[in-house]
Amino acid sequence: LAGSSLTQESNLPDPPEVKRWDYLTVAPDARREQMQRNFLYPGKLICTLGAKVAAARGDVDRDGFDPSQGCYCLLASQGHCRFTIVPPEGGLLAPSFRVQGDWRQMPTVSCEGLAIRDAVRLADGSVLLVLHGLITKPTALEVEGLGG
Repeated sequence: LAGSSLTQESNLPDPPEVKRWDYLTVAPDARREQMQRNFLYPGKLICTLGAKVAAARGDVDRDGFDPSQGCYCLLASQGHCRFTIVPPEGGLLAPSFRVQGDWRQMPTVSCEGLAIRDAVRLADGSVLLVLHGLITKPTALEVEGLGG
């Protein structure tokens, strides 16, 4: 860098890789405190078919909730994933779930036996879904389809 005391070389070590970034911006409305609590104290995942994604980069405590993505991460087994979300005290507001799987087409997604129609398939093949509203009791979900 001509004309300055700065040089391109430095004796400082490279900064460490960022592995988790807990940052949440919430709209200033009545849901703000609930969303912040859910981010800090997520619900408990119970998988009966499939598994929590142990390799989700932001899920450092391996509870199935990845704060860096703001969702619960699961992995289907042979095209199927069945799990229950148990909300913490006070409930969960609009929890989101990302289910990885090898599906030939959009899988069927259901909650307590009722179809969820607004789930989307992402570019990597995983399915993203949101349970709208305040979840106050253990709630069963299922994602199933034909594997590739």
